Amino acid sequence: MFRVVHARILKRISFAFILAFFCAWFIFLQTSSFDALPASGVEQRAIYHGPQDKNRVALTFNISWGDERAAPILSFLKENNVPATFFLTGEWAEKHPELVEQIAEDGHDIGNLGYNYESYVGMKPDKIQSNLIKAANVFDKLSVKTTSFARPPNGHLNPDVIQALDKNGYQTIHWSINTEDWKNPGKEKILENLADAKSGDILLLHASDSAQQTLVALPDLLKKLQDKDLVPVTLSALIEDMSLNTEEVQ
Repeated sequence: MFRVVHARILKRISFAFILAFFCAWFIFLQTSSFDALPASGVEQRAIYHGPQDKNRVALTFNISWGDERAAPILSFLKENNVPATFFLTGEWAEKHPELVEQIAEDGHDIGNLGYNYESYVGMKPDKIQSNLIKAANVFDKLSVKTTSFARPPNGHLNPDVIQALDKNGYQTIHWSINTEDWKNPGKEKILENLADAKSGDILLLHASDSAQQTLVALPDLLKKLQDKDLVPVTLSALIEDMSLNTEEVQ
């Protein structure tokens, strides 16, 4: 009798463990930097980095909320003659038209981060389309020049997302180096995260108010790039005249 009960307990424990494992795996897929899911066998690609023979890198900043961090970062970039690429949500742009105009006037690229900062994974294609169009309409009203670059919020990707962006005329942009500045890990950790930076890299940074240490790290960040003979350019300049360096998302 004891053996039967013991076996039943072990079976229940095993079932609970397996269930917990699959639940954890599902959560991981939903929250990881990108999701790899099938899309009817159609090859889809995202741009992670540019050519590795021109000693160039692209600084890219995401902005989805706040105005305290963006303005000082823009001033620093202007003072140091550093071009960059800003991915903006339409909702943020609508609330801060003067900063959007400054980004454009300073010669930075502007990319589409959607209207709301909401993951596209699992979102219906028509909703993704309306989100992108709503953001694009904001930029049109502000009369600022934008690029054909779009970055899915949180960097969440799967082939369906890339296909939706492509159908709306956008190139999907990811990154090769995540500085994780939004975690506010300290300047040294941010710099450590880009220690392996090389020609062609796309660096992910943030200028939302949550990124409190990005500006503090920027002077040393530029010095590290300079020591590697790497020149910051806009994303447009990084990938111009190249056979797009992409990675397949399955």
